[in-house]
Amino acid sequence: MTALDKGEAVLAQTLVGAPEGSGPGGSLSFGNVTVPVGAIAPDDVVGWSEMLVNREVGRRLGITDERYLLAFADPAMTLPHFTTDVRSLLPAGSYLRTVPPGGTRFVRVASGVNPRS
Repeated sequence: MTALDKGEAVLAQTLVGAPEGSGPGGSLSFGNVTVPVGAIAPDDVVGWSEMLVNREVGRRLGITDERYLLAFADPAMTLPHFTTDVRSLLPAGSYLRTVPPGGTRFVRVASGVNPRS
């Protein structure tokens, strides 16, 4: 079972301003919600985000918009086919942008803006 499966946070390796003791086994508090930290991952693995949590933890933190789906498809699947399959899972009128592997260097809200070095 992974840290995300267990409701734990996964932090970026170079998290800016990480409080002392916030590594695996530690925790981070946001108001009245405390999230245990289960893992540290390389920045590129977490899409240059500072912290990943699962949906249930995100809801407890007040996150209401699901912004990203990081998915791997069969190498033979075309981008248009993948896009059609994913679109069929979304509510009508949802915005969807699909990018093939390597199509964007950083997966984030402003994917055209490079993160800190």
